[in-house]
Amino acid sequence: IGTALNVIYQYHALTSDAYQVFMVEEDDRVVVRLWVRPVHRSHRVVIGEEFATGFWQVLSELLPPTEDLGRIRLTFDYPAPEYAERYYEMMPSNISFNAESTSVAVPATWKGLPLQTADATVQEVCLAQCDQLLAGLEPGQRVTDDVRRIITATPSNRPTHLTDVAHSMLTSPRTLERRLHEAGTSFRTISLEVRME
Repeated sequence: IGTALNVIYQYHALTSDAYQVFMVEEDDRVVVRLWVRPVHRSHRVVIGEEFATGFWQVLSELLPPTEDLGRIRLTFDYPAPEYAERYYEMMPSNISFNAESTSVAVPATWKGLPLQTADATVQEVCLAQCDQLLAGLEPGQRVTDDVRRIITATPSNRPTHLTDVAHSMLTSPRTLERRLHEAGTSFRTISLEVRME
């Protein structure tokens, strides 16, 4: 489970242009905190919901059935929405709103639990791919890296359009095209490279 948490952590670092995640151990828990970039703060509720439900889904699939998912602690740095009961229905656990940060915390003892469907070869391949992709990215440093990150985060069954990527980067398609041209590439080139990888 600990290795799986690290892969999830790396995946968020690879695919997010709107936020960063930080994983720390505090007392007897592993805590993954969400930090939404200032330009995306207006979307922090949606981002927080996707972050929490994503972790919840992965943990519910990976943990042995003997473990109590109610031991997961979820905190959100915003007030309870009108539909807060849905949070408890979808993620029955210890949930707090108006917290200092949005985070997912699990017992540290879970790190040592084995995955019932573990496959060492698949793990090696996935970690190597994550490491290779992460090594080539410098978060927030270059426009090409940000475009790659957004395209990578888009489900493969849905085409990525320049307009969508520009919207995610809070810029116009024309400005994005100009910045990519200045970087010596184009949206089409980057999109094709990412999809081929």
